[in-house]
Amino acid sequence: MFPLIVIVAGVVGTLLMTGTMWFIHRSGWANADMTRALLARGADPLPVDRIGKNAITYAAGEGHADVVHMLLAKGVDPNAVYRNDLTALMWAAGYGHAATVRVLLDAGARTDSVDNRGKTALDMAREFHHAETVEVLERAAKARN
Repeated sequence: MFPLIVIVAGVVGTLLMTGTMWFIHRSGWANADMTRALLARGADPLPVDRIGKNAITYAAGEGHADVVHMLLAKGVDPNAVYRNDLTALMWAAGYGHAATVRVLLDAGARTDSVDNRGKTALDMAREFHHAETVEVLERAAKARN
């Protein structure tokens, strides 16, 4: 039996060799320390998985504002569009992660982008009754108009 640290080191080594980060986030292992370590060792934050999502999409949907900040600092586009015309802002808003929404807005995420159903991040926050997120997005939309 291998100690957990050896198994994790093996997974991280494999991820570094493939240059992808989305696996860590999709697996639920996402945290700032793991992301910082991967980025410091040259992991590429941009590749997408088989369903068209990358690390920032998963981190935004899970409310990892610190991870989203790190990925943005490495050049991830806050307005990149993924499957179904969704953005990281929409993922964060739909799950009510106001702190993550703020990070994305501060990085220039657009509030007027629409998905393939014609919904904005604000529409998604309203649909799921995320009052704080709605307030943050309304304030941002007003400030930009």
